[in-house]
Amino acid sequence: MDYRGKIWTQTDGTAIGKSISGDLAAIYMEFYENEYVFDPNKNSFIPIFWVREVDDVYCLWQHGYENIPIFLAYLNSINPRIQCTMEMEQEGYLPFVDLNLCKQSFRITAGIYRTDQIFHRTDQGLSNWE
Repeated sequence: MDYRGKIWTQTDGTAIGKSISGDLAAIYMEFYENEYVFDPNKNSFIPIFWVREVDDVYCLWQHGYENIPIFLAYLNSINPRIQCTMEMEQEGYLPFVDLNLCKQSFRITAGIYRTDQIFHRTDQGLSNWE
């Protein structure tokens, strides 16, 4: 790849923007979850609920707060290119993908998640609106 007059070579991963890249990542993550998250021989902290949407995971945890850092360190020790971070529910709310999940008694509701900063950009030269 030529970028600003320099030649760069991709040495790892799939090409960004290629239609096959997302599918290959999903296949690998399916393997990763089955091999390392759900296998009781390798992981003693299997969550009761785990769902992944691209690179976000929603997990219901039943092993106590004290074991969350242990589980996170385990996940991050498997592959240096796959590093997990964690957001915990704050006052009953948890942002997930584009939703704001809300815990109410024995029920979870969802609303649209918006960050504090919303950017609107319109190129007037390309707009059909006056």
